[in-house]
Amino acid sequence: MNKKTIVMTAILLIIGALPMSVFADSPSDWATEHVNSAIATGLVPQNLQSRYTQPITRAEFTALAVALYESILGEVQALSDPVEFIDTTDENVQIMAALGVVSGVGNNRFDPDSHLTREQAAVILDRLAGLFEINAHNVFPRFDDNEEISDWAFIAVGHMQAREIMSGIGNNIFSPRGAYTLEQSIITMLRLYELVPESPDIGTGNQVNVVANANISIQSATQQGISFVISNPEDRTFIYGEDFNLNVLIDDEWVAVTPVIDDWALQV
Repeated sequence: MNKKTIVMTAILLIIGALPMSVFADSPSDWATEHVNSAIATGLVPQNLQSRYTQPITRAEFTALAVALYESILGEVQALSDPVEFIDTTDENVQIMAALGVVSGVGNNRFDPDSHLTREQAAVILDRLAGLFEINAHNVFPRFDDNEEISDWAFIAVGHMQAREIMSGIGNNIFSPRGAYTLEQSIITMLRLYELVPESPDIGTGNQVNVVANANISIQSATQQGISFVISNPEDRTFIYGEDFNLNVLIDDEWVAVTPVIDDWALQV
């Protein structure tokens, strides 16, 4: 056997010893349906549509968080006062930091390429839930390894368990400092998305396009990426935002109307 053959044989033996997940671009069988649904919903950036079984990094999880945020509330506008770190200029990190969803690891560092831990994921998901007004009472997590959960993550883990957004790894163990995979991250983002009562139709520019029925019962609207939830006369759901231009689709025709905000309800 010549030297070249020996080298090739050794390489093949090494490759054969590696787990298939290192090379797999497909999600695990249990995750496939949910991951495909998240992709179809627009929750997974193109560059994160592979290596699903691998641990996710802090920066990658932040990219998923921005995709979720923009799927619900529209594109984030330019930041007037971005949060900056000395070890990354990632725009997704700056956006989520400005919104108070992520923070650094100390000394003005974000550590973007380190693997995200499960308790870090719980905190970020809990803060995102707060932005979408998915509230939960303060509840303690109910895992057998509760004592291993950091104080700063304890309530967030409880919220995520109560909302059934995150669960354990088996045998009622949460493993707070364990790695979180990409497919797990995608699925929890999808679960959070599904808890939002209504995803608004996104308009463009200063015009807001909202589907409404013939009696002008308006469901939702957006302006420049800011979400407006507009009440039906019956339930008087709160509105977020200020005055804005509005087009209402009535009997298949867009009609320009001037909304009036009165006691947090919309009149047209």
